[in-house]
Amino acid sequence: METNTQLILNKNRSYTACIAAAYKMFSGNIKLIFRHTWAFAAVLALSVALYYICNIGLGYDPTTADFVKAGVSALILILADIAFSARVMMLFDKQPMRWNVIRCLKLTLFEIVLVVLWSVIIVTSVYFLNSIKPFSYERIALIILAFVVVAVLLSLPLIYVVMRYFMDTDCKLHKVLFKSYATGIRHWGLIFTTTLLAFLIVAALTAIVSLPTIIVIIADALSVYGVKMLGDLPGLPSWFGVLRFSAFALTTFACLYINIFLINVFYFVYGSIEVKDAEKDKFLNQKL
Repeated sequence: METNTQLILNKNRSYTACIAAAYKMFSGNIKLIFRHTWAFAAVLALSVALYYICNIGLGYDPTTADFVKAGVSALILILADIAFSARVMMLFDKQPMRWNVIRCLKLTLFEIVLVVLWSVIIVTSVYFLNSIKPFSYERIALIILAFVVVAVLLSLPLIYVVMRYFMDTDCKLHKVLFKSYATGIRHWGLIFTTTLLAFLIVAALTAIVSLPTIIVIIADALSVYGVKMLGDLPGLPSWFGVLRFSAFALTTFACLYINIFLINVFYFVYGSIEVKDAEKDKFLNQKL
């Protein structure tokens, strides 16, 4: 950022102060953020639209070609997301694009491993519990929801881990992971409260911006239901594909900049935790 971010960062803040500082830095640097990221945001927005278009065919009568297109579009989406995330983080850590791309790639692989492991735990647990006492679909859905909630709560300390991984340019992920995660657990209350409040703000804005996309998804869902369940022919007009692609691309582009605000919030949460721990260590050393 063009402001003295390090001076702004190193301050002990409450959750409301973190959000206020994030909004001030985000709104004060919106032109700078847009100038440095718009091309990467556009590519990612187009990738999201392409991914959705390629997955529509899976809802009707999918062929091998449909699954191949869905897989290729997913890979393009992941690569575009890595590039966009790296470009955004450049504004915070002041490191070269290549350096940020490598770190984003490692974090993406780490995230995929976590998702796979947690999915295996969920499937295994549901299968085991269902073998003891058969559950209804509603009960299984509640169990899965409970696992998802637990996963979200356990992942909150990773916000600090990720921010430290970018801001501390000398650290290695495998060396900093467990120690930083433990630090995140100690400050779980600050991370949870700040993230919850910031997420509610972002969710409200995202819901408003995403209205065109929501309408498109509902139309597609009704079309798939009509074909699959009622035996109807696809009733969407030929021009709907262009509308679908445009709606997803434009709303995703806008939502990406709304979500950059969250990164600003996490940035100040990280800085506040660093200062809190430094002050605590200083106090303990003085007592000794």
